[in-house]
Amino acid sequence: MGKAILVVLTNAADGRHEEFNDWYDNIHLDEIVALECMEGAQRYQAAGTQDGSEPPFRYLAIYETNTDDPEEVFGALGKAAADGMDMSGPLDMQNIAVWLFTEHGARKVAPPS
Repeated sequence: MGKAILVVLTNAADGRHEEFNDWYDNIHLDEIVALECMEGAQRYQAAGTQDGSEPPFRYLAIYETNTDDPEEVFGALGKAAADGMDMSGPLDMQNIAVWLFTEHGARKVAPPS
């Protein structure tokens, strides 16, 4: 069985960026990586304007899983939400994108310098 990454693109609710980042970094990431199918997570923020425009999503989270089974990942997320994981606070739920990508080929690394 291979691994997959879960890619989540998000925005904060209007005027709630500080609260959003605090919630995501100090509550939500811990809830997600505690799921059995998760191994780790990393968040990113868009690096300003690109090609003269603002990106449609300001934040990116990449979750490393220990499975390549979409049903296992999305099932675990659905169960966590049903069990009370709060997704309503400072997150703009109308502007979110979530995709699971499975491994395709070997990982390449730069040669030592």
